Amino acid sequence: MSQATKRKHVVKEVLGEHMVPSDQQQIVRVLRTPGNNLHEVETAQGQRFLVSMPSKYRKNIWIKRGDFLIVDPIEEGEKVKAEISFVLCKDHVRSLQKEGLCSSLGTGLRPSPKWLRNTTTGTDRLSQNSQLSHSHQ
Repeated sequence: MSQATKRKHVVKEVLGEHMVPSDQQQIVRVLRTPGNNLHEVETAQGQRFLVSMPSKYRKNIWIKRGDFLIVDPIEEGEKVKAEISFVLCKDHVRSLQKEGLCSSLGTGLRPSPKWLRNTTTGTDRLSQNSQLSHSHQ
């Protein structure tokens, strides 16, 4: 199978299927990517660990900070505790939030960084600035 054909099938699988995690699987949010096809993730309970990317996703699917994943636990891993089984796109996350399966990870798909948030009011500085600019016009 050529690289282009493989990419087509992997992308079609990620975009097309609606995945619901099994009892062993869990939904996590990507915090950072240290390299070597590893990603640091956080669970809804605040637990942080590394997950590995299987070879079928490598060079085919890009995973960024803030993305949601479904992972399978790895029993023998000390540092790497799970392997990515499915990459959730925005539509999948929205449908899982409606079903109540993903609500504990937050309501927004990509929250604004801490330096943009106003800690006293909880609102974004960008939204405040845009409201100010619209009110002066």
